[in-house]
Amino acid sequence: MSDSDTPSPPRPRDLLLRGILPERGIRVVAAVTTALSREATRRHGAIGVAAAVLGRAATAGALLATLTKDRERLTAELNGGGPIGKVIIDASANGDVRVTARNAAIAIPALPRSHVPLAPVIGSEGFVRVARDLGLRETVNGQTTLAGGELDTDLEHYLTVSEQVPSLLACEALLGAQLDVEISAGVLFQTLPGSEALPWLDELRERLRGGQLTRLLSASLDEGQPPLDPTAVVEAILGDAADEWLPLDERTLRFFCPCSHERAVATLTLLSLEDLAEMVAEGRGAEVTCEFCRAEHKITPTELERVRTTARATRPS
Repeated sequence: MSDSDTPSPPRPRDLLLRGILPERGIRVVAAVTTALSREATRRHGAIGVAAAVLGRAATAGALLATLTKDRERLTAELNGGGPIGKVIIDASANGDVRVTARNAAIAIPALPRSHVPLAPVIGSEGFVRVARDLGLRETVNGQTTLAGGELDTDLEHYLTVSEQVPSLLACEALLGAQLDVEISAGVLFQTLPGSEALPWLDELRERLRGGQLTRLLSASLDEGQPPLDPTAVVEAILGDAADEWLPLDERTLRFFCPCSHERAVATLTLLSLEDLAEMVAEGRGAEVTCEFCRAEHKITPTELERVRTTARATRPS
C-alpha cells in the first residue's frame, strides 16, 4: 500500500471537561473545539478574522452552556457595530453548539498561528445580551456593555457584572495556511461561593491575557506532538496548581443545528398578509436559508398557499 493509499488517522473528538479546584474554591471548564469551529466556519464560508470570530464564539458557547443545569440552553448576542455585524451563539448543555454572524463571509486576512484581535471587526461600542433557558419555564436574561470587543473578555465581563460571579474566560482559535481554523480551545474559571481566590485568579488572568493559551495551542501543532485535549489545557495553565485539579465529568461537543423544513415553513407565518399574497401570486414558492447552518429549505407554492390561508384565518381582520 502506497503512502497515498494509507487512510488518515481519525481526528480527535472535540471534548469538554468540567472540574474544580476544591482548596481554592474554583470551578474549571476546559474544551478543545477544533472540529466544531471548523464546521461552523465551513458552513459560513468564513476565513481570516471572521473564522477566528466564529471559532472563539463557538468555544465560548460550549463553555458557558455547561455552568448550571444539564438541560440548560444558552443564547448570547454580541453587537458592537463592527463590520462583521451581530454575532449570535446558541449552545446547549449536551454539547450542541451553533454560531452565526451577520457578515460572516467578510474577507479580512490574518496571520496564521497567531492571536487575531477581534475588536476591529466586532466593534467596541455596543452590548452583550445573554439568555439562559434553564428548563421548566425558567429563563434568566442579562445585558452588559462590551468590554472591548474581544468576545471572550466581553463575555467574561458579562459573567462578572451581570451574573455577579467573578470569572476568567479565555478562548483561542489559530488559523492555518488557508486562513481557516487549524486548532481552537478555551478555558473558563469561576469562583465558587465563599472563595477567596480572587488574587490567584487575577494572576491567572495576567498569564492568559499575555498569550499563554495562544502559545500552548501553537506548540501543540508542532510535528510529533500528541493531539491536544482538555486535560492538557488545564494542566498547562494551572502549572504548579495542577495537582489540586479534580476533574468531574466529560462530554462530547459538536456543531449541530436543529433547523428543519417544518421550522422553515413556520418562519413564513411572520410575514404580512400582503407579502404572502404577493409571493403566492408569483407562483414560485419560496426559499428559506437558516442563518446558523446555511441549509436551504425550498417551500413549494402549495405550502406557501397553506401558510397564507392559515394566516388569513387566524389574524384579526
